[in-house]
Amino acid sequence: MTRRPAATERVRRETSAHHGAFDLERNERLVEYRFTVEGHADPRGHADTNMTLSQERAESVKRYLTGQGIAEDRLIAEGHGDREPMLPAEPAAPENRRVTFVTQKR
Repeated sequence: MTRRPAATERVRRETSAHHGAFDLERNERLVEYRFTVEGHADPRGHADTNMTLSQERAESVKRYLTGQGIAEDRLIAEGHGDREPMLPAEPAAPENRRVTFVTQKR
C-alpha cells in the first residue's frame, strides 16, 4: 500500500508539530507503554479485501513510525476491516477509513 503524497505530508506535519509528545522513546511517561495501531476500512467492497486493506493501512503507519525511530517491538499493527465504522449511517464517509491507536502497558 502506498500512501498518497498529501497524506505523507500531513503525517509529517502532525508528528513534527507535536514532537515532544510524540517522542515515544525519550518521553519518560510513555516508556512503559506499547501501542496497537488499528487500521479500519469503510464497508464498500468485499469484506476480505477490506480486512487486507485495513491491515496494510496499519502496517503502513507502523513502518512510518519505526522509520521515525520508534522501536518496532512497541508497535503492533492490526487490521479491523469494516467491522467498526465510526459513522455507520454514512458508509462512504472518510472517517470510516482511519487508523486509531490503543495504548497498552508493557
